[in-house]
Amino acid sequence: MLKRIYLLLVTVVVIAVAITGLIAFNVISQYNDEATHRYLSALSQTASDRISEGESIEVAAGKVLSAFAYKREAFRITVVDRSGMVLFDSVTDPDEMDNHLFRPEIAAAFRTKATGEAVRASDTIKEDMLYLAVYEPVTDLVIRSSMPVNAHQAGVYQLFASTAVVLALVIVIMISIGTILLRRFTRPLIRLRAAADSMRQGNMSARFRFEHGEESTSEMSVLSDAFNEMAERVQTNMKELAEKNDRLDAILDAMIEPVIAVGDHCTVTFMNAPAKKIFGRSASSELAVYPLVLMTHSQETENLVKKALNSGETVGAEISLDTEYGVRDFQVTASPVGSDQPDGVIITFHDISQIKRAQQMRSEFVANVTHELRTPLTSIRGFIETLRNGAIHNEEVADRFLEIIDIEAERLHQLINDILVLSEIEINKEEWDYESFDLVLLMQEVARLLEDQAAEHHVSLILPEESAALQVKANKNRIKQLLINLTDNAIKYNIDGGQVFLTATRLDNGHISLKVRDTGPGIESEHQDRIFERFYRIDKSRSRALGGTGLGLSIVKHIAQLYHGQATVESSPGEGSTFTVLLDI
Repeated sequence: MLKRIYLLLVTVVVIAVAITGLIAFNVISQYNDEATHRYLSALSQTASDRISEGESIEVAAGKVLSAFAYKREAFRITVVDRSGMVLFDSVTDPDEMDNHLFRPEIAAAFRTKATGEAVRASDTIKEDMLYLAVYEPVTDLVIRSSMPVNAHQAGVYQLFASTAVVLALVIVIMISIGTILLRRFTRPLIRLRAAADSMRQGNMSARFRFEHGEESTSEMSVLSDAFNEMAERVQTNMKELAEKNDRLDAILDAMIEPVIAVGDHCTVTFMNAPAKKIFGRSASSELAVYPLVLMTHSQETENLVKKALNSGETVGAEISLDTEYGVRDFQVTASPVGSDQPDGVIITFHDISQIKRAQQMRSEFVANVTHELRTPLTSIRGFIETLRNGAIHNEEVADRFLEIIDIEAERLHQLINDILVLSEIEINKEEWDYESFDLVLLMQEVARLLEDQAAEHHVSLILPEESAALQVKANKNRIKQLLINLTDNAIKYNIDGGQVFLTATRLDNGHISLKVRDTGPGIESEHQDRIFERFYRIDKSRSRALGGTGLGLSIVKHIAQLYHGQATVESSPGEGSTFTVLLDI
């Protein structure tokens, strides 16, 4: 800015000096023309007066040239008669000169009987000349004086040259002084601009300081103080903003629920760590800009965002989305950002898949429990009604009916007991009643407990011979129930003359691996993923005939989860089944 002002001032001064010089040159040139005209007029008139007084032309011309010219060669006198013949010339021999009657200045002098003048090239000396002719009435002659134009304008040209030199010197001096002063004043401004550019590029610590020897003017000092104060405030604000952003990012990343921020064109501007993980987007939204629909693969989500932007209110909907973990159900909430005109939306995804599955499982559980309870109750009520109608008086029939009622009541009792056990495990989530015991002895105890049942089904229970003690710490009753359920199933769903093998080993990671292997008919692959579900039966009629409730393996699975483990099955049709339970005990 200062450079422009300085250049403007220099331009104005140069133009002013140039205009002044031109005006002075014009005035001096006019004055020079008038002075030369008077000088030549006086020279011619003096020569005319002397000739009219009787002096010879040569004498009169010589005296006049001596009197008027300090440089004799600069002036010329020519005398011409009425016929145009040159009678005298101070430079050239008259006999060699042609007739001058029609020379403009001479013709004008004879015609007006006064004076005539002209500026033209001389035919005699071949040079531009300034002529002034005076008519002499006594002798009827014209006395013409002249001088070279160059000699006439020599002074003016010298003045012009001097003026140009002075002007050039003034310009050079002004530029030199101005450059020095400009550097002196602009050097701090240049460094101030450099500090501002440094801040613009992200260096918030940039400050302005006067260098050694630099003069601190009041205006520059105020400007530098204002800049440094502004830079300090900007740095403080940026630091606070960065800290707030870091805290906000940490809070959002620490959230379990995915959170996504989108702009007014449904482009993703931010997403927290859970969102990147569940939608499989590892690229930062600052480096890669992509539409929301590309990430969620759901037009419903984008429609929800547009609805929030248009209405300016928080809206929500249940949407099923394809994630890295398969299809999940989310309660999606879109909240607009901005008070007057929303320019973005914050989207939160609350995973309700487990809730919906739990609701579905609860509904299925209630339906299954109702169905399972209805069957024995219906049988009991039917046989009681039959007994009331007279069958009680038939001792043989009454005993058979009472035995069936007892079996159904036992099934009902077992079902209710399994339901209560399963509910207790699900409610507790964690096991608190721990005790140390030998798992091998517990397996032997379960084998003795189920010996009669195994013998009834012609199945052999086989445990490792001379097994070393295996100390564990858990709820003994829980582990006993787990073993009973697995062994009971292995006995019931085995072949005549089959075998059941029970083993327990401690793995390298400290967990216990319990295996119950049978030699039964095996399990089809389509049933293996579902046999641990509540009330799931491969052969419902056979399962009920054997007294199963459909909850045994579900209890095994939940006990395993209670001890941070899992229950799995490996089976092939005709080759038996192996149930493996991993327990952290």
